[in-house]
Amino acid sequence: MAQAPIATSATRDNALSLLRDLTAAVAIGATALLGVFTLIAALTIPGQNGSNQGTAGTADTGNPSHSSDDSNLQPPIRGGLQQAGGGAAVAVSGGSR
Repeated sequence: MAQAPIATSATRDNALSLLRDLTAAVAIGATALLGVFTLIAALTIPGQNGSNQGTAGTADTGNPSHSSDDSNLQPPIRGGLQQAGGGAAVAVSGGSR
């Protein structure tokens, strides 16, 4: 079912103006919503506090296993390849915390 053609150029211009305004409103709303989501994400990152913001370098965690001194590195106890269920070798790296 075809729509009837727009009767006048003024009606067409009004429709295009409304569409342009709607597009601008959606763009502004999306930008504002992105800012809200960014703020929520920044405030909910675990392990962060306001006392160390703006400082450069690495933090001393007091955990000797996460030391930046590479002189005490040891080779892995077992090889880094493990057999998967199908018999193919799969490279496995350290797990996440």
